[in-house]
Amino acid sequence: MKISDVETDLSIGDFSDFFVRNKIGRLYLPNCGMFSCDPDISEYKNIEGFTIRLDALYQLSTDWKINKIGINPDEFIAMISFGDSIRFPNAGSKKVEWSYRKYLFFGPEVKESREILTKSVDTADFLVLTEQSTPPTRQLEPRYGWYKNLYEQGIGTYCQELKAVFDGGIKITYMNRRNFVDSSREDKSVQEIINEGIPVFFDAKRFNECMGEIKIEREPKRRLWWQINESGVLSGRIR
Repeated sequence: MKISDVETDLSIGDFSDFFVRNKIGRLYLPNCGMFSCDPDISEYKNIEGFTIRLDALYQLSTDWKINKIGINPDEFIAMISFGDSIRFPNAGSKKVEWSYRKYLFFGPEVKESREILTKSVDTADFLVLTEQSTPPTRQLEPRYGWYKNLYEQGIGTYCQELKAVFDGGIKITYMNRRNFVDSSREDKSVQEIINEGIPVFFDAKRFNECMGEIKIEREPKRRLWWQINESGVLSGRIR
């Protein structure tokens, strides 16, 4: 049961503490894609509830293997979520319009429209900002499940089988502090992360010092809210 939504700062130490105590849940991301099983249908469905496991995020980012950590979390300045999985309002959409007769073959013409995704999102991107180390990119491939989607069109109700991510789907890129600051001057992808990215866990003092060296105004369109349930399990939602 959800107790509260809290907009607060959590450090990598907090992240580690929740992981060690096995009190860690999921991170909910605003955008994802669902695939139609019909190859002739090119649109994607957007659903609520694309999530990644926070324990998997911790293990992947720290190179954790059975109580052994390959990357010292003290090296972490910040972990930033970025890319299509958090893009506002979504990763890319188009407006689709159609019309039908109110009474099947007769009556006034009714026009409707809706937004559909033009591409799927099956992986959440994270940048880990470090003091010095720059390990290679790490990725946990998405795993898919099948869902039935009911939708109304005209006077009928239709069922469509869709495929969606239920586990995995995490990609972590590392960049040290100096490279991050230097790249912010010309690298558009780094500038985009600075502008739109959402810090997940960060050392407030070091992160603010780093951002103080960068002359780019942040304009994130979403925020991260943390939730702790009655059992003390931490979950987050970007919205």
